[in-house]
Amino acid sequence: MCRSDYNERGAGRPSWNDRLRCLALIPTPVVAVYAAPIVAKIGPRVDRFWLPWIAVGLSLVAVYLLIAPLVLPLILRRSTAAFDRSTEKHILLLMGVGGAAAASMLPVVFLALGGDAAGLVPPWAAVCFIVGLLWCWRCRRLLL
Repeated sequence: MCRSDYNERGAGRPSWNDRLRCLALIPTPVVAVYAAPIVAKIGPRVDRFWLPWIAVGLSLVAVYLLIAPLVLPLILRRSTAAFDRSTEKHILLLMGVGGAAAASMLPVVFLALGGDAAGLVPPWAAVCFIVGLLWCWRCRRLLL
C-alpha cells in the first residue's frame, strides 16, 4: 500500500501540511489520558439505561475507525473511477493516523456521557498510539 511507490523526483510525496497533520494527530492518545480525569468529574449526562447501548455503539465506531484504512484499498481497486494512486496513499495515511487518534478519544466520550470507563482510557490510548505509529511507519517513505 504505502511502501511501494516512491519516486526520486518527489512525486507521490505529501505536502508539509500532510506531514504536520500526522504529527499533530500522533499525541492525541496522550491528550485523552490527561483529559479523562477532568471529564470523569463532570458526572452523568444520560440515563444509566442507555449506557450499555452507547458502549456498544462506541465500540463499533472504534472498530470501524481502526479497520477502515485496511479495507479502503480493496474498495478503491474495484472502483472504475480514475484517480491518482499517490493520492490514495495519502488518504490511507491520514485515515490510519486520524482514525487511531479519533478512536483514542472514544472512552473519554463514554466518560463524558456518564459511563465507567476510566480504567479503559490508558490501555486503549496506548493501543491507538501504537496503531498511529504503525501507520506512520508503514507509510514512512511518504513522510520522508
